[in-house]
Amino acid sequence: MNQRERILAVAIGAIVVCMVLYYGVSYVSSTLEARQDIVVQLESDLQKQQNVILKGKKQAARLQRYQEQSLPEDVNVASRVYRDWWLQLLDDSRIDDISVQALPRMRTQSDVFKMSSFTVVGKGDIRQVTKMLHGFYSGDYLHRIRSLRLRPLPDSDDLSISMTIDALSVKGAGNTETMAKRESNVLNLGELDQYEDAIVNRNFFAPGNNAPKFASVREKKIHRGERESISVRADPRDKGQRVQYQLVSHNLPGDAPEVSSSSGTIRLRVEENGEYEIVVLATDSGLPAKTDQITIPISVVDPPPPEPERPRPPSFDDAKFAYVTTLMEVNGTPQLWLSLRTTGETLRLKVGDQFEVGEVEGVVSRIDFDLREVEMEWDGQLHRIRRGQSLGQAQPVED
Repeated sequence: MNQRERILAVAIGAIVVCMVLYYGVSYVSSTLEARQDIVVQLESDLQKQQNVILKGKKQAARLQRYQEQSLPEDVNVASRVYRDWWLQLLDDSRIDDISVQALPRMRTQSDVFKMSSFTVVGKGDIRQVTKMLHGFYSGDYLHRIRSLRLRPLPDSDDLSISMTIDALSVKGAGNTETMAKRESNVLNLGELDQYEDAIVNRNFFAPGNNAPKFASVREKKIHRGERESISVRADPRDKGQRVQYQLVSHNLPGDAPEVSSSSGTIRLRVEENGEYEIVVLATDSGLPAKTDQITIPISVVDPPPPEPERPRPPSFDDAKFAYVTTLMEVNGTPQLWLSLRTTGETLRLKVGDQFEVGEVEGVVSRIDFDLREVEMEWDGQLHRIRRGQSLGQAQPVED
């Protein structure tokens, strides 16, 4: 074998070795890839099984949570227990004219749960409705408000409330005679007063609230040491509203004045003369409530002097029907005849004679034939009566 043949033989042998190595490596590589695919598939199947197990655990935990949130499993027990829960909520919220009734229809799905429906009606103001809804959503139960209707009642701050509620009874929840207390975390604001601040001071059913308006007042003059009353009034300016009054400030000496919250009447007694002020605030019942304020100037002066006591007029029972009918002389002595028409009697009286007619007790002081009049004294006062007049027509004689 010459040199050329030896080179050719080596080249062919190298090619054969390379081919063997190539096919060997390919075989080993394909075998490894096949096994790797099997490993990958097994790992995928394992992950799926683990996912199934994890999903099952999550579903089991969710089911357990639903069972804890559920109404009692027995729908009859659920209806009774949930109705009692609502009645307590409405009572706590001060809702009036309440009614909670279970609806007869019920929907069942896959034997997993049963849904019961209820109607809730009542009436209350917006603050009470807010408290009721806060209490509903604070309860961590499987229930929802399917419909809610609020309608303002005429000439009132109350709203008519009508709701339809759906609630679930989950299989396996058990049967208890009371709703377990569960606090929900679905409310964004949390505390009731935060919702009242956002909701209560708004009127959803009427134009904007107008502030009340005080009628103008002039300076009030009162007497020192006397019990006085001053009336102030604010017009609510919106139909159906009420106004409440309260004292804001004063600079009166002594006790503070009393202000009636409903009428605005101010009662006071001041023992010192001077110029003072009383400030009163009026607040209406609108939403939001609005106010007006008034300053009342007070001038305290001396009380007037007592009026002189005037003689008491004769009684107008028998006295006003007692007439002087006759003036005459009897044996040289002047005499008058006083006719009592109520009794038919006639009194014959001389100067100095005393008489009593009804509540009048007097004495004859003078009889004047020329002037056709007489003078009589009663209650320390001299009176003049002309013939034909009654005691009730007597005129006081001035000194």
